[in-house]
Amino acid sequence: MCILQLACSKPAEKEPSKPQTASEKANQELAEFLGTEPESYEFIELEPIFVNLPAANGRGGEQYLNVTIVIQLKDSSLSKEFEENKHYVRDKITTTLALRAPTELADTSIRPTLAKEVALVLNAVFEPEITRAYITYNKDGFHDAENILRLQNTGVLPSDLVSKPPLSSQTIELIKRMKDTDLPIKGILFKEFRLNRGG
Repeated sequence: MCILQLACSKPAEKEPSKPQTASEKANQELAEFLGTEPESYEFIELEPIFVNLPAANGRGGEQYLNVTIVIQLKDSSLSKEFEENKHYVRDKITTTLALRAPTELADTSIRPTLAKEVALVLNAVFEPEITRAYITYNKDGFHDAENILRLQNTGVLPSDLVSKPPLSSQTIELIKRMKDTDLPIKGILFKEFRLNRGG
């Protein structure tokens, strides 16, 4: 596993020249709720992952997927926990990708959806409560009900992930403004994505 760190310099603190607008105040509250404003983002490149795929129509012609993934973490505080759980992370990624048929994986237009699915699964590993709240209350976020159900039925996501946690109405309003990039796993990049036929 390779860890790359990009430092983001903090802007100099300025005295506010005018009162915050309602939108600015809401965004600041959301950042405080999520514990954001990191000093650095962390990028972790995993070793290549090989995913055995089911044969089409149950007949021969075994296929496998070869992927190299770069994961963007919200901040560097998650990297130690990520390193300690790297085998579990790889298993979750493998299981998530193996749920797709080779014909789906061959379609390049599905890759952004796959990246969001993998990020959602990993967020459920590292921050289950925030992920649960995000899926439950954020109607603009990525949480296609069919995909969530498919991931739950195979055990990739916990079955109680869409239950409503007891949250205050103010917290729910903050969560409704969340984006998938506000979660601890900010994004997934497929550095390499090759579908191969076994020989």
